[in-house]
Amino acid sequence: VMVFGRKETVMTRQGAVHAETVKEAIFREHDMAEAITGFFKLLSADGELRVEAQLRDGVVPVPRLQNLLAQSIAACLPGVPFRAVIHGFKDYPYATSYERKYPYIDKALNP
Repeated sequence: VMVFGRKETVMTRQGAVHAETVKEAIFREHDMAEAITGFFKLLSADGELRVEAQLRDGVVPVPRLQNLLAQSIAACLPGVPFRAVIHGFKDYPYATSYERKYPYIDKALNP
């Protein structure tokens, strides 16, 4: 028996997407892994996956990073419709805390 990460999922038109799969996609490329804090949020909007990630303090959200994130997600989730968004460190719209495990999926945002 093999257990794959957490059981948190977001539903899309193509089915359930696991937070662990998106985490692997985000950290797939060295440049992206180096640029982000590790905080990201998964949302479902009209059957489409939305991935929002926070960049480290001082890292500018340039198109290259946006494209790198999109390419990694597309490679790890072929056929899943998605939108990837990167936020500057201070512009990340979700509360972060290092005191407890960060919820990648907020049930209040994903009914």
